[in-house]
Amino acid sequence: MSQKYAHWVLQHRVLVTAITLLVIAAMASGLPRLRFSIDYEYFFGADNPELLAYEKIKEVYTDTDNLVFIVTPTQGDDVFTQDVLLVVEKLTELAWTLPYANRVDSITNFQHSYTGLGNAGLDSDELIVESLVDDAQRLDAASIQRVRQVALSEPSLLNFIQASDGSATCVITTFNLPNQSPQEIAELIGAAKIIINDLQQAHPDISIRPIGLTMLSYTYGQASRQDIKQLTPLMFLLVLILIAVFTRSAWGTFLSMIIIVLTDIAAFGVFGWLNIPITTVTAVAPTIIMAIVIAHCVHFIETFMQQWQGEVNKFDALSTSIEMNAMPIFITSITTLIGFLSMNFNDVPPYRDLGNLVGIAVVIAFALSLSLLPIFLSILPMRQRSIRQHQTWFGKLGLSVIQRRVPVMVVSVLLVIGAIGLIPSNTLNEKFVEQFDERFEFRRDSDFFTDHISGIYSIEYSISPPGGAELKAVSPEALLQVDHFVQWLRDQPETRHVYSITDTFKRLNKNMHGDDSDWYKLPDDPQLAAQYLLLYEMSLPFGLDVNNQLTADKDATRVQVRFDDMPSSDFLLMEKRIAQWWSQQAPAYNVTGASTTMMFTHIVKRAVDSMVVGTLIAFGLISIVMVISLRSIKLGVISLLPNVIPIVLSLGAWALLDGEIGMSFAVVIVLTLGIIVDDTVHFLSKYQFARNRLQLNPTEAIQQTFSTVGVALCITSAALIGGFFVLSLSGFARNSDMGLMAAITVGLALLVDLLLLPALLFTIDKTTDTKIETVGTTQTNNSATPMNSTGDTA
Repeated sequence: MSQKYAHWVLQHRVLVTAITLLVIAAMASGLPRLRFSIDYEYFFGADNPELLAYEKIKEVYTDTDNLVFIVTPTQGDDVFTQDVLLVVEKLTELAWTLPYANRVDSITNFQHSYTGLGNAGLDSDELIVESLVDDAQRLDAASIQRVRQVALSEPSLLNFIQASDGSATCVITTFNLPNQSPQEIAELIGAAKIIINDLQQAHPDISIRPIGLTMLSYTYGQASRQDIKQLTPLMFLLVLILIAVFTRSAWGTFLSMIIIVLTDIAAFGVFGWLNIPITTVTAVAPTIIMAIVIAHCVHFIETFMQQWQGEVNKFDALSTSIEMNAMPIFITSITTLIGFLSMNFNDVPPYRDLGNLVGIAVVIAFALSLSLLPIFLSILPMRQRSIRQHQTWFGKLGLSVIQRRVPVMVVSVLLVIGAIGLIPSNTLNEKFVEQFDERFEFRRDSDFFTDHISGIYSIEYSISPPGGAELKAVSPEALLQVDHFVQWLRDQPETRHVYSITDTFKRLNKNMHGDDSDWYKLPDDPQLAAQYLLLYEMSLPFGLDVNNQLTADKDATRVQVRFDDMPSSDFLLMEKRIAQWWSQQAPAYNVTGASTTMMFTHIVKRAVDSMVVGTLIAFGLISIVMVISLRSIKLGVISLLPNVIPIVLSLGAWALLDGEIGMSFAVVIVLTLGIIVDDTVHFLSKYQFARNRLQLNPTEAIQQTFSTVGVALCITSAALIGGFFVLSLSGFARNSDMGLMAAITVGLALLVDLLLLPALLFTIDKTTDTKIETVGTTQTNNSATPMNSTGDTA
């Protein structure tokens, strides 16, 4: 079948080329329809429970998409100066002009409440609610001291907007984003940067640093564009250089590049037609596609160059190369397709998109590798190359391995046992800020916020008391229960800040009792509590209502808690502790917890769990494909070990190097599985070809396999290790972790294929071979194709 196909393709080169290029052009015409999404919510499916809870809270309270401006003096260590407060006041006013802004909070517009007691011209029982700073230019030393005292004592400000040591303060702008276009965030951040630049030029002694969820989405886009513009081309160039150096074939390298480019534009064009957005996850697809295409091209070209020696006709060499590689490339394409389609088990939509995108590319790469590649090779003016000495060296290496098969297998078993013991020490961790390293301003500014002001990671709780009474969330009983919860949270060592309406009620109660600190407690009279709230709401300016803490019907209240930096596993435990507190203290209350932190924490666990299920299914299907394709249960069973062991060893190595596993882990497993299976399939198919077609005994077959496929395995592995190492230099942790772990796994897979796999093959197949010391020219019983001194078929 392969032989007939090879002759047909080479005889109908013009027709095949025309049809193939027309199909590629039709696919690529979808490229203009591609769009890029930087919305972090796209990581969560429409039925994701954490996203649903988060959307529910956003519907009834003020939205949580925000931009936090950190204001610090560049000289001195105190923000309570007229210059700094003037900047905070201006920034607060200008933040209202940002697109989609619906609330701005700072120490200057904080609605400070007090009574007329001790103030000339005011009634002693009159409640005054006004901005803490009304006009910064008119502040005197006494007024600044008053602002300082309030800002450093008010629970709603301290360790949330205001640093406890006075070194920094924040202006927090909340937005109501339509989420209809990625340009929304770009427009918003662009406007914010203009405000920052103008203020910093006017006040060079003051620094303004933007962070927040909106800045997070913007930085996602930055990270992707930076890698696409810098690392991806560098990785691409390095891989091509390594292939050119190792194969010593300029045309072969050029053709590999052409096949990669055609595969990329066709696959992404299909995504354009399907209207699926490109995200920070799918942006790494060209890297993965390159790995798949390179493996196909190098194996094919290397086989062709080995066959095209001496008096062998070029067309015959191409025909033989197609015949020898059609089945391995078909098998590897099927197995790789299975692996990436298994990512549809993943709970994260962008990872499902990545699996489907690469799956499309796998099919395209398979077609191009067995059509355009041999056709172009037949047309281009390539030169025959001389017999390589390293082919002889590889043949000797194969003999050396089977002579030392026992120690190889013993060491392999010990390493696998050790790796299995290390794997449990890997912990799940997906902290969205730490996805970016210190090269990103967002990461540096977020770390500054964590070190000086408050925690980045948070949970928001919507608490609804039982019953159907009016204003039930502000009844004394409900407020007291919420206050118990708030005090319990503040007692937890992980807590940095808790924001609750109960603090406002305590302050109002104190105000209405002559600002006597003994009355800083919750009111116990329902009517009094309702009156306090009414007076307070009526005194608030436009845009600063209590909807960020209470629902419109006052039937539920929101409590926001911020935590110190902690691993995702500890965050999940904290979430469970809070749920247990409510189940024990007030089981009748309806409590909903949600936040971006919770969403990312839960999604990484689901992603890894679903990856395990998907990978196990993929392994099962791949094993079946291997058995059927190789028509050998023995080889199918043997193939499982070199496919599994590199992943096990790399997970053990990762426990020593890093020990933290995030969402990129799911991609690495599937990606490296495809490469590993590719190498294993080529090795086993070439071994089977040597045993069945060339009628060689096990020793000869292994030497023959090493001499033919060993070179290609080393070339592809070296190129991919170098390429993935370049990707590991990314400042975006998902890409850098994927690059480093993929490089480690590919390297380990090469060692397993060159050492353990031949040892296993010989051990199982050795009964038919009694002379393992023979080197050089080999005679076989029924060989129609004797081998020369290099181990190549003549």
